[in-house]
Amino acid sequence: HSADTICTWLCTTSVLLLSQSSAVKIGAANVLFEFCKQSEKRAAKANPLDQRPNEWTYNQQLFQRSGAMELVAEAIKMEVKHLFRNDVDGDGRISQAEYERAYGILANDENPQPQVSTVSLMKLVRELAAYRDNALSLNRENVPNQLVKVVSQLVDFRKEEIKLMIQILWSVLEHSVERISASQVASTRMQLIDKFRHANALFCLGNAETIGMLRSLLERMLLEGYKASDKELRNEVLIISSLLARRQRNLAHFRETGFLSLLILYATAAENELPTGCEERHYATSDPLDLEMKYLLWYLIKALCQDSTNLIVVQESLFVSSLLFYMHPGRKLRHWSEQQLRGLQKEAMLILGSMVPIMPKGQLGQEEVARVATFLRYCHEVGDEELLVDVLELALVLVRQLPQELLGALPLKLIVQHMDTAESAALIVASLDNAALKPVRKSDQALELLLGMAADPTCGSNRQIAALACLHRVARNQSSLLELAARGGVERLLDSLEQTAAIELKGVFLAVLADAISEGGKHVDALVREWRSPHTGRSAAALALDTWLEACGPPESARLDRGQALSVVSSRVGSTNRASAALRQALLAAQSFMTPDLERRVLQSAVDVRDRVVAFVGAMGFSTIERADLTRDQRALLALAENYAIIAQDEAWEEVELPVRPIFADRAFLQSQRDRARKAVEQSERAMRDEEDAKDRDGSLEDEALWSAIRDKRDQAIQARKVKNQVSLMKRRLELKQRQKAREQMPPPPQESAMTASVDAVVVETDPHQQNA
Repeated sequence: HSADTICTWLCTTSVLLLSQSSAVKIGAANVLFEFCKQSEKRAAKANPLDQRPNEWTYNQQLFQRSGAMELVAEAIKMEVKHLFRNDVDGDGRISQAEYERAYGILANDENPQPQVSTVSLMKLVRELAAYRDNALSLNRENVPNQLVKVVSQLVDFRKEEIKLMIQILWSVLEHSVERISASQVASTRMQLIDKFRHANALFCLGNAETIGMLRSLLERMLLEGYKASDKELRNEVLIISSLLARRQRNLAHFRETGFLSLLILYATAAENELPTGCEERHYATSDPLDLEMKYLLWYLIKALCQDSTNLIVVQESLFVSSLLFYMHPGRKLRHWSEQQLRGLQKEAMLILGSMVPIMPKGQLGQEEVARVATFLRYCHEVGDEELLVDVLELALVLVRQLPQELLGALPLKLIVQHMDTAESAALIVASLDNAALKPVRKSDQALELLLGMAADPTCGSNRQIAALACLHRVARNQSSLLELAARGGVERLLDSLEQTAAIELKGVFLAVLADAISEGGKHVDALVREWRSPHTGRSAAALALDTWLEACGPPESARLDRGQALSVVSSRVGSTNRASAALRQALLAAQSFMTPDLERRVLQSAVDVRDRVVAFVGAMGFSTIERADLTRDQRALLALAENYAIIAQDEAWEEVELPVRPIFADRAFLQSQRDRARKAVEQSERAMRDEEDAKDRDGSLEDEALWSAIRDKRDQAIQARKVKNQVSLMKRRLELKQRQKAREQMPPPPQESAMTASVDAVVVETDPHQQNA
């Protein structure tokens, strides 16, 4: 049949849903249900390359195209009105007797199994809500709120239509969340309103009536529901509540309706033995459905904490202490298996770690830190590496959020032992202040481990940066720095700098070395100056300047053209603070490992490597660097680096001057800064030109030496040929004399002797050069 024919048939059949006869309505709903029902056969495709929709999707599209959704919505409204008309006592609740009266169920039937029109209609709506466009049409017709009224009025939560309605609400909420999260942009105002209002189930159901219904239904199921089907429905109610909590404006309704208090009660009752009014077998057994409920409660409460008032309610409750309850070493709970307890421990630490950053200062104290430290020692003793990593990540969150004086209970030496296997351990050490790091600075094992991690590219850039951050703390303490230098740490850092491939990571190495030179004084400075590359023989200054050349190429002008990256200028004397600032930015990037992978940024490319090169060379002293160890490009770059900070200030003042119009005094100050920077630029360009001229002169001298060598070789060749010719001529003359003497001893015939004598005379009188030619 054609699509138009099928659409006409759908409309005709849907009209029957408005009939006054229950049998007709049930028959029409069943026929439409069979048409829209999803099955494996309808979802499958004969050819995987076929881009056409499968049978189920095509049927749903036809239902949407036919316009029958409006008839289905109208039928639902009629069913709701019919049900409420049978509320005889007017209490707003549909009892079992009133329900039987509404659908004509006889109480004296021994085995009544009548077909209720609402059940058949809800089965059809559930299939329609599985398709996104039809679910959005149901939202536009306000069908979800009609279902909420029915669920809130029915007393018996075990009725089949209640389960169907909960599943329908789940489907429409999921489709609304997916549509809002999609990147599709509304092109008109009407589309925007439809996306966020009319077709958005989060908006339609974001009211106190819906959340109050969910609270009432959940409470009834907790008090009376002990079957597996009851617990499944209970967890579906929690899932719907979690979807509603994704809209910020819905969060206050959870508190106002008492839903939040109910959630906190059952999330903390088993751990703190609180009275709930229901048996523990309804919610606190080792059944997987009860374990799933525990997780749903925790994550729903965490989502509700996004509201500041809800967060206060949660803080005043026993929720945090209930999470810490699972971090008691070796605790055995009677209703949780060992595997379930392990999963609860991991989830408790994850949720607590996500809640600590939004809690106000002072909420967690020494007791909570001590609990985490004790559990950390326990995981280390039993050798549970997986659980140990989770505890270290929680400890890292505590280190970042809590004052340093509360962190004394953390086993720092134990954390240092796991720095090579867990990057969170390295970041914990990097986040501590100088006083807390005293055991690390005095530990030979810790220093050796830090140097090994910094030099090992296979451990990952996160751990390398964390190790460098720890070494930076060591470098800021003079006694620890001398101990590090005595172990060859300065030379090993320089070797690692040369072997590192990442430019940004090289900048972190330079930042650590710059501060080490500033803090270590002459001893560390001498080590840096004496160092030579074991591969190329370069000096430390040449290595740093080569990092600039590798990142930016040779300088063609004294202008930096760095844009926004270097608008902040050092406030300390010299350029050493640039190294510290660059290191801190790199550490902030490294500490983002707790965020999702798409937001993770290990190294910030916005931090210019030239800042760090200038900091390192400036710490060595621009005027004290041995120029003989540098190439011409490196010497030109050194001249630019010496005025680098002034030129950076000039660029910063240019950015300040553009958007504002300063007064005369400020304009004079800006002009003086510009003049100062201009002189620095001219000085740098002059030095660069001098290096270029010297390079040209050296090139001319080299060319002249080359041509002189060529001429000398040519003259030597000519002279050698002359000597060779003279030797050959003397030899020939000697031979002639010997032959002449032999002839004289043998008297020749008269004629022949005369002819030979004349020929010999001619040969003797011939010029030697002409003979050679």
